[in-house]
Amino acid sequence: MINRRSFLSAAPCVGAALAFGSIAAVPVPDPMLELIQAYRAGKIAFNDIPDHLIPTVEDENRAIDETYGPYMEAILRNGENTPETTSIAGVREAIRLALEEDTIIDCMSENALRSALRYLETVDVQRTELSV
Repeated sequence: MINRRSFLSAAPCVGAALAFGSIAAVPVPDPMLELIQAYRAGKIAFNDIPDHLIPTVEDENRAIDETYGPYMEAILRNGENTPETTSIAGVREAIRLALEEDTIIDCMSENALRSALRYLETVDVQRTELSV
């Protein structure tokens, strides 16, 4: 039976458990994932522009700058300026982007990335993100 005294002594523990649960569920920003999503949206916007609106190279370059270009440039930054990937979903999308762009020359690297992506697609993201 719960009396007032036992309820009050247990209440801080319940509150702490509830607070911890809500903190653990807060999503962590993933800069690389956000850039990849914006890049893909920009590419869709670029591809939706009718050809007659970008007749010259200058027009095409301007359209790129207004759609996916800034996000592509941010993803292309090297070294310490490379955006961080902070989630399993971000890792998965980074690998998927590398494979989609079809710029991998080495078959061994491509096959290794495809294998890693297949595995990551089976990982329970919620469980993994909370346990890290």
